[in-house]
Amino acid sequence: MTTRSKCVLVLLCVCLVGLLGAGCTNASIGSRGTKGPGHIAYTYASFNGVERSTVSLDAGQTFDLHYKVDVQQGALSISLVDPNGSSVWNKRFVENATGSDTVTITSGGRYIVLIEGDQASGGYDVSWATR
Repeated sequence: MTTRSKCVLVLLCVCLVGLLGAGCTNASIGSRGTKGPGHIAYTYASFNGVERSTVSLDAGQTFDLHYKVDVQQGALSISLVDPNGSSVWNKRFVENATGSDTVTITSGGRYIVLIEGDQASGGYDVSWATR
């Protein structure tokens, strides 16, 4: 084995160990998009992982969620997760869909808008507002 081959092998091993040690749970290929307060939108060639955004909500507030999902392959799930880790709203998509839903918040705290790709290709545009 040449010195160059050894260096390449060592570099690959270091990269692999770094990825495994980091607990990589989000794999996205060919993705483009934006993420900001109250909005996440991405298109991707392949998405197998999780994208999340945290929002602080008070008991009695209404959480309005709007989504436009393009599923060309695989599946995409959108959830609203309460501070205890329980899903208070969830939808799984295996085909294109557009819609909106309203959730009345019963307990205040930090909630998570969770978007999960399962071998998905396509895109999504998810926005939310509170009142």
